[in-house]
Amino acid sequence: MNSKRVPIPVLPDAPGRKRFLPGRSTARFAYNHMLWLRTDAWYQRQKRVGYHKTSAALTALGKPPGHA
Repeated sequence: MNSKRVPIPVLPDAPGRKRFLPGRSTARFAYNHMLWLRTDAWYQRQKRVGYHKTSAALTALGKPPGHA
């Protein structure tokens, strides 16, 4: 019988969670923002927002205000 290995998630300890969760929430925020951008473009204007426009929007989202 051929057995497959199943990865077991290892939960971080308290200091590890403090380092892990901010990055995860930032990634989730960026994903949701891009999803909203694409959804809004489709329902408001029936336009598709492709990879290049989404990537440019992500770059603009990451720049601090006041920097061009």
